[in-house]
Amino acid sequence: MLLLEMRRKHIAIGLIASSWSAIAAAQTAPPAPPAPATTSAPAVTADASAETDPEGISEIVVTARRRAERLQDVPLAVSAFDQRVLGEKAATNLIALSNSVPNIRLEPVGLFLSASAFAIRGIGQAGVESHDDPRVALYIDGAYQSRNAVGLGDMFDVEQVEILRGPQGALYGRNAFAGAISIRSRRPGDEFSANGEITVGNYGRRDFSAGVDIPLLPGILVARVTAMHRGFEGFSTIGNPSPSISISDQAALVGRQLGPVIGQSIGGESKNAYRGILKFTPTDTVEANFIVSRTEARNDGSPTINQRLPNSVFGALGFPGRDPFGDHSLGIGGDGTDPFLTGSSYGNRYDIDDWDLLADLTVQVGGGTWFTVVDYKTQASTILTDTDGELVDLFSSDRLEKYHSLQAETRYQHDFLDDRLQVTAGLFWLKDQFDLYQRLQLGFGNPGDPAATPPLAPVPLFQFPIDGRSANNNLQFNGQRRHTISPFAQVNYKLTDTVRLTAALRYSYEKKRAYNFPLQQIVGPPGNAGIAKDFDTVNASVTFRNSCGEAMTSSKNWSPSLGIDYKPNDDIMVYAQWQRAFKSGGLNVNAQSCATFQTPYNDEQVDNFEVGFKGELFDKRLRLNLTAFWAEYKDLQQSVIRVNPFNSASAETYTSNAAGARIRGVEAEFTLIPADGFNIYGNAGYLDARYKEFCADLDGPGAFVGTPVSTCGGIAQIVSPGLALIATDNSNLKLTRAPRFSGQLGARYTHVMGSGSLSLDTSVNHTSTLETQVQNNPFTDRKPLTMVDASVTWTDARDRFKIIAWGRNLNDDVGRLAATYVAPLFIFAYPTPPRTFGATVSFKY
Repeated sequence: MLLLEMRRKHIAIGLIASSWSAIAAAQTAPPAPPAPATTSAPAVTADASAETDPEGISEIVVTARRRAERLQDVPLAVSAFDQRVLGEKAATNLIALSNSVPNIRLEPVGLFLSASAFAIRGIGQAGVESHDDPRVALYIDGAYQSRNAVGLGDMFDVEQVEILRGPQGALYGRNAFAGAISIRSRRPGDEFSANGEITVGNYGRRDFSAGVDIPLLPGILVARVTAMHRGFEGFSTIGNPSPSISISDQAALVGRQLGPVIGQSIGGESKNAYRGILKFTPTDTVEANFIVSRTEARNDGSPTINQRLPNSVFGALGFPGRDPFGDHSLGIGGDGTDPFLTGSSYGNRYDIDDWDLLADLTVQVGGGTWFTVVDYKTQASTILTDTDGELVDLFSSDRLEKYHSLQAETRYQHDFLDDRLQVTAGLFWLKDQFDLYQRLQLGFGNPGDPAATPPLAPVPLFQFPIDGRSANNNLQFNGQRRHTISPFAQVNYKLTDTVRLTAALRYSYEKKRAYNFPLQQIVGPPGNAGIAKDFDTVNASVTFRNSCGEAMTSSKNWSPSLGIDYKPNDDIMVYAQWQRAFKSGGLNVNAQSCATFQTPYNDEQVDNFEVGFKGELFDKRLRLNLTAFWAEYKDLQQSVIRVNPFNSASAETYTSNAAGARIRGVEAEFTLIPADGFNIYGNAGYLDARYKEFCADLDGPGAFVGTPVSTCGGIAQIVSPGLALIATDNSNLKLTRAPRFSGQLGARYTHVMGSGSLSLDTSVNHTSTLETQVQNNPFTDRKPLTMVDASVTWTDARDRFKIIAWGRNLNDDVGRLAATYVAPLFIFAYPTPPRTFGATVSFKY
């Protein structure tokens, strides 16, 4: 039986090798330690003091349409958070805003805590590979962040965040397929000032930050310098998840004592960030900002659970796993084990070193405004992931990556005909590249190998044996160079004082050139001591047997939009619009066959139809924003399986335009101030997300009798005797990260005293069940989650000191955040964060 499973195992290894990034992407790991926060303030209430404003809800200015406009005058589904709200939420990254906006999921990717798994309106992307483009466009200080791999949007010293729901291809360009997010750093003030913040919480949470504004030439040149440290021990603890094998027996397998690691916390974070800004205003019509940012992260990787899978290879080796979660859709409960107990044969490691240099220039010229931003980014990362959740190394993955990007955008805005005609036109240019080494290891040898140590043949970290002890150590090397350019324009024209038309268009051209050395066993001299953790020694010590050379692909695409809005008075707007956007195609850069690597996949496209209402009613005591939308998607890029053209006895995962979908839904956001000092807020989102077509093999080789036939006209290929890849109709599956319902309801009361003010805030956040992976496999869904957050905030009368006592998920509702299903090898799973609490003290001078 074990030999049969091992035969299937080798096929599964091919699938893992061809797309471990896709496997990891199917996961969503526990968010980085929770932002110490007050409960979620309403997104559409820009200022937390709004509830005491005698004129009602205060205003916020946004740049969602590339020009400054009042939030309620923008005919888009946009939510905005200014500096005061972000400060009271103590948001450390975008994950903290996930419950504050309807129909969005802001989460990190499984084993890669700095990579984003963002979804808006049921469409998202969770790939960690740099060649795998995001579906939600993230901009920081006007610069596009071109990879999911660094897409969480750290909100250290941030001034404002805007989240746009729905396709934004015309103004935000490539890959604003599901929506766009814009983050703006805090700019220096004209006078000397200083601020600082200290946060202490459970699970070892320790955060410190400080900033100072320094006028160098009053009225002309001012600087801001900021620094931050974030520390966290992690939610999980190392123990023995497989008590049927004693710790001493497992220690013998790995060749070292395991006692010192038992009881240690894992999944922690240690991050330092620094930023310097020079603001130069030589005249009233010219402003330039120069920003230098540095980030150093020395984090743990994400702890995992080896979840029980019947007849798995891991189970046959004595590690059957467990399941704390069960399956909500099937009505099966968990087994009662601790979801925060994990194993690790060596400490997970997630190191990132990042530099970013940015300059922007704003000039008032010719009656209009010219804006230009130039950004250069360089990043190096070392990621070591002990994936299996056991004390013995059953499966691990290590990555060394370097990334560089240079981009520029320039645009000009001008108003004509007494401001009835508003024109914005610009040009975007980007050039970036990455190089990646990746190691995949199954930590046991072949059962028939006489040199293997029964039942396992563990291999030390970064040791690639060539003596036959394990054929399951492999290294891959690939990279990509990309160049894109896109002109764009938008016109707003007032037909009457109450009716306005909007038209926008963007043309995008993109070229990608990639190289690939497919995953393969290392070739080297006997006694090779292994590969060090940097590029130079890797290049010097490794010889690759096979190379696919280079492949190229290019894309040309138009992204138009049309809209109309009607505003009978300053308090009410209704609008309708059509938007088209695309996510660019590309190459299977990490493919395991040259034929697949050299076969590109195409762009995917969406047409979105949307109507909305925005209102401020009852003397601005109620703000209500409603949206309804219908989106049609075609040529969706999905991970599917086919026979490896390089080796017909194995299979590989690759990206193909395999699906089409239809998503429709409604959204609501509101803020109500029934009395001075009392604020009720909330949001709700409903999604009806369905595939229209999806013909593919998603599960790998299966048994067949006679001649294999696809029922939907797809592939039917024999892999080995009795096993074949057969495409089936998967249109009945649910889209990932597309819960039918999500919502938030909260209340905040502020009492003003002589010494300051005291605010009490609480909210209930609910998300219905959702699928975490494309295949919708059993025991991989996420149950409905309902979490209660609360906070108490004291602010002194001069608004200089603030103390916040906060708690998140106070009811301790924990479920499966995500899972990775790779039969017959394993299921790996991750828990949602448990109850967290702490206090934040801040000052400003």
